[in-house]
Parts: sequence; C-alpha cells; structure tokens
Amino acid sequence: EIGFYNTEGYTEGVYVTGSYAYVADGRSGLRVIDISDGENPDEVGFYDTPDSAHDVIVINNYAFVTDNHSLQVIDVSDPENPNGVGSYEAPDGNSKRVVVKDDFAYVTDGPGGLRIVDISDPENPEEAGYNDIVDQARGVAILDGFAFVTDGEAGVRVIEVSDPENANIIAFHNTPGSASDVTIVGEYAY
Repeated sequence: EIGFYNTEGYTEGVYVTGSYAYVADGRSGLRVIDISDGENPDEVGFYDTPDSAHDVIVINNYAFVTDNHSLQVIDVSDPENPNGVGSYEAPDGNSKRVVVKDDFAYVTDGPGGLRIVDISDPENPEEAGYNDIVDQARGVAILDGFAFVTDGEAGVRVIEVSDPENANIIAFHNTPGSASDVTIVGEYAY
C-alpha cells in the first residue's frame, strides 16, 4: 500500500479514469478522488445522490451511478463540480451494478432482473427493455449483443440484448453457491 483515502461512506464501487477515482460511496453518494499523487489521494468533488450509491462507470464525461431504485446520470466534465443531469427511476427492485455499451446502460435490479436503459439523451434516460430473472440480478457483463447476468443462487443467465424490447434468456449455468459478479476476458466469463 502506498496511499489511502478514507471516504465518508461505505465504498461499493470504484471506476478509475485518468487521474480520478470515482467512488460509489453508499449514502455518501458519488465521491471524486484525485489520484495523480498515489501517495496522497485527495477528494476534489462529490455529488449527493438521492439514496445509496452502489456502482459507477464513467463514459464521455458522464458518471452513471446505480442508486438503489434509480440510475443517476451525473456530468463530471468538471470533476470538482459534478452535476446531476438526468435519472431513471426503476419501478421496483434494487439497482446494483451498471455497465454501459454504446447508447445503453445495463442495470442489474435485484430482486428483479436486468433493466436496459437508453442513455442516448443523458438528460432523459428511458427504459428500453427488461428481463425478469429467476433469483436476484447482481453482476452484469456485455459481449456481442449478450448480457451475462449473475443471478444469486440460480447461477449465471445469458440474455440476448441485441433487441432490448425483446431481451430473452437464451442460456444459463448453475454455479455452486451464490453468483455475485461476472467479467468477460476473451471467450471466458469469470
């Protein structure tokens, strides 16, 4: 360990780009940490999300933050002054993880399923599709028009998402224990 920064909340997700770490910090919202000096990271900005921030990804100067029942869209073009510009409210469930691919955000909404949100207009994100899965959607990875979604005690579900309005489960694999997260490298899902 060469450096440390103690956030105010309970860190659940971190996304690093350039000299900044964007932290989904539970009830403390989105924290922006300058990590250009690895020995002395320092918070330079924050955005108080409405509920409890679970995950974050930054694409094209926008932070997409899952925040319990919503997806918050935050302009981070000025990391010292993040500004909320839009949000999508999930009908029910508990938004946990988010992955962005092209004009869509893929949000796990356990105990519900996978919500596909059109973010082509960041100020007005809208649901484009949904698939209710067996147990509890947790992690998500996207590859070639397919979403790999961890489903708690039910393992991993593969959902075809090339047509978001008709997102369907096409395969599954039961894993031992409770599947929580997934990442894809090459031809393998881990």
